[in-house]
Amino acid sequence: KYIIVPRPLQCDDVLPTIQSAIMLINNINTSPLMVNEEYNSLICLFRGNKRLTLVNTAKYPDIRHIVNPQNRQSQQTPVDPDRVDFDQFPEFTNIEYHVANLTAGDCLFIPINWVFQERSLDNTITVIYNIHHKQALNIDLNQIETCSKDDSYDSSFTLDQIDWASMQNEPRNFREIIMDLINTKSNTFEKWQETFSKHLSFDLASDSDTAAIFEELYGIIDLDGSGEVTIGEIELIKGAHQHHISDILYEIVKLVDEKQKSKTSKNDNQEETLENEDTDEHLNLENYKTDL
Repeated sequence: KYIIVPRPLQCDDVLPTIQSAIMLINNINTSPLMVNEEYNSLICLFRGNKRLTLVNTAKYPDIRHIVNPQNRQSQQTPVDPDRVDFDQFPEFTNIEYHVANLTAGDCLFIPINWVFQERSLDNTITVIYNIHHKQALNIDLNQIETCSKDDSYDSSFTLDQIDWASMQNEPRNFREIIMDLINTKSNTFEKWQETFSKHLSFDLASDSDTAAIFEELYGIIDLDGSGEVTIGEIELIKGAHQHHISDILYEIVKLVDEKQKSKTSKNDNQEETLENEDTDEHLNLENYKTDL
């Protein structure tokens, strides 16, 4: 109740994308190395001074895999951020990095998948707002522009007023999406296509390739061909049937990823490219194999 929600996050369209707010209390010289896998973050410093060093892993993808390997058993990163062994990790040699010095009252936006190292220069209190990347891609930019020009900043809007339960109920993977669809009154092919399109930030019906493969997916799940998936058909998703569905889901995500990359490359010289920037990065392909 003592922490005011930052103005950029008070817009009605932005609030539902906030997944969590985490408070960190660090002693002097605390120096963790971190990477955001799912979220964009807004880091706000309430007390003390902090220096952040950041690397754009879209430019250096090997760095992200070293800092956060897929099969890592512990939370400890294999790299010592204060004394990097360049013989063991030559990928860190001559990389471009950015430095931000924060003092109390400052906020810094960190994009998804950027590696960053914190250095607390004295005792600090920080709040990190995690913003769901895929949901943020669906925000109406016109609404954001209207909100940014509005002087409706509410100094009484504090963290305790956010309904976290409703935000954390957003589906995070295909299994949750499917179960949410089953529990709705309308669970037709059109509704499935609309819902998956929103989750993937790509209109599946707008492209003949994605439309065809999604129709194949729905047909495999809708075993009796009734045009509506039942809970009984969902309960049959196991064994070879489950692997088949998972493979098609993977192919859908991979195809969407390729389409988005192609679209981005074609529009590199146009201003609207900024809206689609990094859309390919949010599709963590290796994770979709186990979504079911």
